[in-house]
Amino acid sequence: MKKIFLSSTILSLLFLSSCMVGRGKYNSEVTTRQRSENDNEMLRSSKVALEKQVAELENDTTQLGILYREKGKSTGTTCLAPGSDGNQLNTELNKKGQTLNVKEKQLQDREKRLKDIDYLLSRKDEDIQLFYSKITNALLPYTGDDLSIELKDGKVLINIQEELLFKSGDDKVSIKGKE
Repeated sequence: MKKIFLSSTILSLLFLSSCMVGRGKYNSEVTTRQRSENDNEMLRSSKVALEKQVAELENDTTQLGILYREKGKSTGTTCLAPGSDGNQLNTELNKKGQTLNVKEKQLQDREKRLKDIDYLLSRKDEDIQLFYSKITNALLPYTGDDLSIELKDGKVLINIQEELLFKSGDDKVSIKGKE
């Protein structure tokens, strides 16, 4: 009976000590999350700006195409004739098209990065929630005045009363703390 009690006490102490996250690691994770959220916001604003530029370029391309066709109708010639203004319009149209393609590629790259960051943030939230539920279930018999578990701002906080672990003035774990 004593062996079972002693082994269960040792296992519970090992479990409790393995569940605690060091302050440095925790602060590092918080900093990483804040940085990711800042990057996420920056990418969202960049995406909006790039979408606006794409719309402007499409509008410019449309207007140049209309001018290109009108020029060809008014002169009765094709705009591709050497030395005509249509050739210049065609060159501008090609440049605008190339710029549009580059901006669309940049927008696609940023959208991909944004999706990756969103995925990482959701995974982290799921991991924190899973960790919280495991800790809560494991320490369920000890909740009350002696022990409390909270999830606050993506952090798992475990508050343990000193009397639960140690007797006053003693450096050895008390019997209640071993339970």
